[in-house]
Amino acid sequence: MKRIFIAVVFLASCVCALGQSKRIGTFQFVETKHGHTAKIVFKTRAFNRSRHQILSTREGLVSKIDGRRPLGTDGGIPQIEIESVRLYIDGKKLPVPKALYSDCY
Repeated sequence: MKRIFIAVVFLASCVCALGQSKRIGTFQFVETKHGHTAKIVFKTRAFNRSRHQILSTREGLVSKIDGRRPLGTDGGIPQIEIESVRLYIDGKKLPVPKALYSDCY
């Protein structure tokens, strides 16, 4: 349980840092504390409108993408989306459900 909590905190802090980037590619963050190592790897790609259902308000702002409120868009169409997230704790890969980051741009 402690590992999951650490992983969630680590993931949340990295998502915030990554969300400010406009670069496409693979980015990894590694942290070692108390003899344990956590590594998270983000892969980003250009946002492809044809892969998503976009709902806009009357004012033209994006209110939902694929039925979820988008995070990191400021009401505009996203330019970058997170393609995948891989999390490793002490070298062991832990699953990261796409639902945790599919609304982050």
